[in-house]
Amino acid sequence: EPKGLPVLIRTDEIVFQPVHETYNNILNKDVVSVMRPIVFSNGLEAVIYLEAKTDVLSSLRNKSELEKTAYAFLQLDSENRVIYSSSDNFPVGTSVAVDDEGMINQNQYIGVAENSRYGFSYVLLLPFNEYSHQTNQWLIWIFIAVFISFAILAIVTFSQIWLLSRPLKALENEMAYFSDGNFEISEYHFNLKEFDHLFEVFNRMKQQIKSLMDKNQQQMKEKSLLELEKLKYQINPHFLMNALNTVRWMAIAEKAEDISSYVNRLGYILSYSLGKIDYVTTLRTELRALENYLELQQTTYDFDYIMDVEEGDYLDQECARFILQPIAENSVCHNMDEFGHLWVKVWQEAEQIHITLTDDGKGFVLTPENEVENPEESRKNKGIGLRYLKMTLDAVYGERAKLRIESSAGKGTVVKIILPKGDAHVSSADC
Repeated sequence: EPKGLPVLIRTDEIVFQPVHETYNNILNKDVVSVMRPIVFSNGLEAVIYLEAKTDVLSSLRNKSELEKTAYAFLQLDSENRVIYSSSDNFPVGTSVAVDDEGMINQNQYIGVAENSRYGFSYVLLLPFNEYSHQTNQWLIWIFIAVFISFAILAIVTFSQIWLLSRPLKALENEMAYFSDGNFEISEYHFNLKEFDHLFEVFNRMKQQIKSLMDKNQQQMKEKSLLELEKLKYQINPHFLMNALNTVRWMAIAEKAEDISSYVNRLGYILSYSLGKIDYVTTLRTELRALENYLELQQTTYDFDYIMDVEEGDYLDQECARFILQPIAENSVCHNMDEFGHLWVKVWQEAEQIHITLTDDGKGFVLTPENEVENPEESRKNKGIGLRYLKMTLDAVYGERAKLRIESSAGKGTVVKIILPKGDAHVSSADC
């Protein structure tokens, strides 16, 4: 009789019944059921009874066997009384204490309850000692996982420190060697792209600094040689200048004006070359000295010269001393035939000063052996002139000044000088 089954909850129309064996003797399965009383139009009272198969108990038994744990399953009514129990520790009709969070801790069992929308509850219970055992196992596994994580972190950290400390220590040593003046290139391969690139840049920086220092030392050496060269050529002019002053006064006394003028111009050139006058040399005074020199040479050689100088403030800027006369001397004394011509042109263009000295002399064929960059050949063919000029420009202006010679046999020679606009770095010795 279905009406004799326990009742989970009763509504106005339907009665819910707990887990029980089916009334179908052929299936012999666990079912849950609902029952609805009805009255037919002829007054006959009857009951509609429905069953639904459930695997909850078989699944629970399988789980208990696999995990060797005695799980318990309960069904409670709305008053939390046991209507169905799979464990003898919770008899039907007893009450179960369920807290606000749906947790149960009773009769050495711990579990959780889930309410249905109709008001009754399902409960799954686990023996407390099994729960504690599983909890302890979980804590052990968590501890092992945390330990392994920290071990992996420590290994990774150590490896990263080791990978970083080696190149950093090497860089520290390289900087110490570099501060001691060691520019030797060291090869390092750390298999780390960033550090390999860093050491490549550091080695390139050392090469550049060494190159600059070598270049500076070379320039200082050349400048020192230039000073010695100038000193050597200043020894005799001191005596000569005093002698010329005596000759000039003697010419004045004899009223020989041409001789007096000649000696006066020669004395000016000697004084200028020794730095006794116009101590701060400007381009204007350099051109004046050149003009005096050319007028003196006209008394010995038959040639004409033309000075084409563009007026401007640039003429009053400081410049290296004695850079134009060596070129004029080469033209007048070595290149020009009789009745030759020399054109001197000076002008400003943008931030540069252009100077050209052009003659219509016999010229020469430029070869690597007689170019101005070859000091020995220059000394042999043209004396100290062009060599002195090249060294002076390099010492005073460095790469900011340019010297170029254009010549061919029978077509004359053109010497071009380009100076930077603005004050040159002229020392007292250069002046």
